[in-house]
Amino acid sequence: MSGVEFVVPISSVGGEPRVIVWQDEDFVRIRVQSSDDPVVGPIGGSSAGNRQSSATGSPASVEDWSSDGITLPVGTELRFNFGGEDYTGLVVDRTLAFGETRQGSPSGAVMAAIRERTGRTVNLNGWQYIEVLKPGGKGWIPLDRLRTNVKTRG
Repeated sequence: MSGVEFVVPISSVGGEPRVIVWQDEDFVRIRVQSSDDPVVGPIGGSSAGNRQSSATGSPASVEDWSSDGITLPVGTELRFNFGGEDYTGLVVDRTLAFGETRQGSPSGAVMAAIRERTGRTVNLNGWQYIEVLKPGGKGWIPLDRLRTNVKTRG
């Protein structure tokens, strides 16, 4: 097959559509969202890097988030629960994005998201709260487990 075309009604996206495409093993994943969606925002970097993704061994784009030996590709879904409230987000443009907040560190992301929603200041270790679902992944993985696995291999 030389190509596949998808048709998505503008009414289901809203605003200007933004398409995020990433490759995961044998699949090309495509997400269509509104550019007005604060989780997506602008995808930065005009040139692709030549780094290797620790998740797939394939070249990682400059938009992937990386810290402490962990690399999460753009489009990785994020979630955590605090005080009975569920928070969801995505890896976008080298950041962990929850709603309007974008942070480079798990702790910064968790604390900013909670403050945005509740107004309360909190001091939490985001590594212990965030779970990730990589594009094409089969289940949620605690972020601190990924970091522990990297440290025990090293």
